[in-house]
Amino acid sequence: ASSSKQASKKESNMPRNVLLLSSARVGSHFLMENVKSHPKVRFCGEILNMPSGTFNGRESVVKFINEKLLEKCTADIPYVGFKVTPHQLQAHGIRLDELAHSLDVHLIIILWRKNALATYTSLRMAMETDQWYLEKGDKNKADSVVLDVKEEEFMEYVTEEERHWQRVAKEYPISIPPIFISYEKLTADPRGEVAEIWTQLSLHAVETKSVMQKQNPRPLQERISNWNQLSQRAKVSSVKVPSIINEAILSKIPKPAHDIIPERNPPPPASGWKYRVANAFTPSESKRNVHTAVETGNVSSGTHWVSKMSEILKHLHQCPVAQPCSNGYSALVLALMCIKLKPGDEVIIPSLTMVAVANAVKHVGASPTFADCMENGYNPGCKEIEAVASTRTRAVVTCHLYGTPAPILQIKKLCKARNWVLIEDISECVGVRIQDESKKLRHLGSFGDFGCASLYANKIVGAGDGGYVVAKDPVFGPVLRSLVNHAFTPSFHFLHFRESLNAKINGMGAAFACGTLGKIHEVMEHRSNLSSWYREHLKSSGLTLMPECGFGDTPWVFAVQSGTHQTRVQLRSHLAKWGIETRNFFFPLHLQPTFYNESFQGCPRAMRLSCTGFYLPTFYGLSKVAVGDICLKIRDFFKGQQHVSSDMKLDPKRSFSIFFDTESFLLECREYEDNRMVSVECSNSAVLQATWLLNNLLPNYYLKETWSNRNSIKTEISHVLRKLKGPQFEALRKKLDIHLRYIELSDPRDEHTCYAPWIAEPWKIGDIPTTTEPETVELLRWIIQSNEGVKTIVEIGSWLGGTTSAMAEVLCQRESKSRGKIFAVDCFKWQKWMNAYVPPRDTLKTTEDFEKHFTKNLGCYGDLVCTVPWEYGSSLDSKLLPSSIDLVFLDFSTNESEIQNAWDTMRPKMVPGKTIIVINSIGLASHSGVLEWITKHREEISEVYKPHSHAKAFIFSPKGDLKEAIGNAEMNRWLKFSNPAKWTHHHLSSYDSIMTTLQSEYDCNEAKVMFIPAVGQFLCDHEEILSPW
Repeated sequence: ASSSKQASKKESNMPRNVLLLSSARVGSHFLMENVKSHPKVRFCGEILNMPSGTFNGRESVVKFINEKLLEKCTADIPYVGFKVTPHQLQAHGIRLDELAHSLDVHLIIILWRKNALATYTSLRMAMETDQWYLEKGDKNKADSVVLDVKEEEFMEYVTEEERHWQRVAKEYPISIPPIFISYEKLTADPRGEVAEIWTQLSLHAVETKSVMQKQNPRPLQERISNWNQLSQRAKVSSVKVPSIINEAILSKIPKPAHDIIPERNPPPPASGWKYRVANAFTPSESKRNVHTAVETGNVSSGTHWVSKMSEILKHLHQCPVAQPCSNGYSALVLALMCIKLKPGDEVIIPSLTMVAVANAVKHVGASPTFADCMENGYNPGCKEIEAVASTRTRAVVTCHLYGTPAPILQIKKLCKARNWVLIEDISECVGVRIQDESKKLRHLGSFGDFGCASLYANKIVGAGDGGYVVAKDPVFGPVLRSLVNHAFTPSFHFLHFRESLNAKINGMGAAFACGTLGKIHEVMEHRSNLSSWYREHLKSSGLTLMPECGFGDTPWVFAVQSGTHQTRVQLRSHLAKWGIETRNFFFPLHLQPTFYNESFQGCPRAMRLSCTGFYLPTFYGLSKVAVGDICLKIRDFFKGQQHVSSDMKLDPKRSFSIFFDTESFLLECREYEDNRMVSVECSNSAVLQATWLLNNLLPNYYLKETWSNRNSIKTEISHVLRKLKGPQFEALRKKLDIHLRYIELSDPRDEHTCYAPWIAEPWKIGDIPTTTEPETVELLRWIIQSNEGVKTIVEIGSWLGGTTSAMAEVLCQRESKSRGKIFAVDCFKWQKWMNAYVPPRDTLKTTEDFEKHFTKNLGCYGDLVCTVPWEYGSSLDSKLLPSSIDLVFLDFSTNESEIQNAWDTMRPKMVPGKTIIVINSIGLASHSGVLEWITKHREEISEVYKPHSHAKAFIFSPKGDLKEAIGNAEMNRWLKFSNPAKWTHHHLSSYDSIMTTLQSEYDCNEAKVMFIPAVGQFLCDHEEILSPW
């Protein structure tokens, strides 16, 4: 593709509006001046200060305000504010909630003044002097004004103010967080109060600046002539705005819930979230699947991707029916529709779960009945279920909250005895396994009559959005296929016998899900590690940790409980300041305004968990170091170290992707910042060249690594690196740079003098599957065959024993006393890639142990092999290896850190100048970790053999160790010199002079080594040496 002009375009940011709600004369101008000290904030002021009748309905008001806000909006100013008063809202006939939602208000600042008499006198003075605010340097007209306050009129003013605020409170939009600022605190500490607003807006604090000054600094008794005649009631009167607003909000929530109302989520710091509570799992397999679906037009619900997803789910849950659908809610609805509930039927569900469960029950016309959590657990047990059961109970839904398994075997037994349908909601535990009645591991969702799951982006495995239903009874297969699609009837396509919904998943979503579901074992392994890291760091932190989550302890999210609700509020706020996002537990469903029933007795354990529980960042890719960092901040909180580094800055989360446009044949290099695409650059040919290098030229070069190809490949890489400019190519440059450094430090062979004695007698390839190339196996066999000293062999990555048996065959040819031993190191757990190298009948389940198959394949060579099971990534126990190692074959990982882990264990057992290391997978496109490791260890290993394969043999030769050995040894430097060359014609006899000098220092007739100054002449002078040839 030819170069194309850059098409870089920054996404425009619409302003996030801020509403300042206050009465007159409470310091609003002073507040606005200070807030807009921040360069990211602008204020339009009091833009509705107009006579009533100016506007024709809410639409004209919203249009007018929008125009004013957009005048202040620029690309660099994300927040624009405006002020309204309760009087103005009522004068123009506008509801606060409708105005806020129409303008997409992000935050409402409520400014109030505690002393109503001070507000009233300030208003009177402004009206008399017509001076509504005072800037520095202005003459204060109110300095000499003294007012006579009529108490009756003043109390009417207070009553009127309360009435206006009460009306506003009833209209308050509960979805928008309020921040209350008092005039008294604002004037005493402007920067501190304004910083709270900036924090809510996720902005850095800056110095405040304002030209405003206080208009009425005199005490009230000096401003009121009849101060002594006023009652104490008048002097301390207050319109308690925060109480009025909060009481109105509380009135919408059942009284029993008032003490456990969840706090608003703390905002991120100005630098953004360092650790999100969840990140979508987007493996490369899912991306390829979606791309294929788009390119082939398989994007609808009628494509093969949905069928393929169904087959994967049937295999996962070992059930005959699996119906993909649009989300977890629709999955529940479909399962409930299958059992044909009637009005009045009851379904028992946990109180502590996501609202979708109760909504699904209501959707099908049944009534949800809420069960409490069992003691010391997150889910209801049989006792709690039976406590709320009635003669109308038809079904039970278990939810395995946050990945903690409910006592499903007991619940299953109870449901069978009571003739109830058991539905498992496994939205939070897809992949979690427990033992069944026969002690075999089975996935949750496989125990009930139905299993329903959400595949939302934050779940263990996801599809962006999506879900599925599995069923034990095959009769529900055609039922679900019909219900998921408006209850279409296959034989009469437009004839419908039931009401239903459209709950289909599209082809792209199913394609994505096929990728994530295929990686589920890898994800669960990480979840298990993540849980163990959290438990280790937090075991004495002051928090109660969640129960273990099935086999291997694999939670959806890692949940904890604080001692009190207030501790949770403070701890979450503390973590947010460090950029650590958290989430509260669900709010109990029985206290939700939409489901509340005063006669219900309540669920005290669910309530307690709800007001003290929250969960920490939990997602695939979260590292051990990151977990340690998060837990350190938690421990600091409990130690009282709640300071926050003022210079904590995070770079925007940047990522890049490359997209090939099949119409223009251009590569689009896309840049993303904080999950938003910020630029698109049409790439030149450098990316294509880099791709060709990595996938074709370099793998072919590494087969030979000859001198003639070395310089040309170096030149090609350097040329491409110069053309790959910009941060979007950083990952590509890094990969190429690894290859370049390896090639520069390698010792390529002269292709005209290549000698490969290991191929003189080719080895007959056996029947045991292996991924090792034939010539690599021949090299290993030749090293063992030609060197009797090779007795202890360590093979890491033995798989099914193909290479192991080939080496053991050579050892078997030796005398029994000197045969030696092979230490076969492997995790012996089946992985998905292995299926491609064995016949379908020989494939195993992922993670299934195959050590017995390895042992069986060795046959008669079994006595020469010692198996060493090792979980890659963990420490390799050196006690399981021999004390001295002669030959190492590394063919188990392309990850640099995993190779280093094994090397650290083996290195002390290697013999300098003797131990040979054969490394496989050198130079393959996706295996740069091997090259990186070799490059970093050039001081310890030297190249000795290069087969025509992606392997290479090195000898262990650490320079420091050799220098020490040489220094301690007595070296015999004597040589037996042959006759001088007598090359008097050569550079004025200088060559002869050098030889004569060397002979005078090192010549010894008894020496065992002959030194020949001129080999060619020597051979010509001694024909008896050449004649046998």
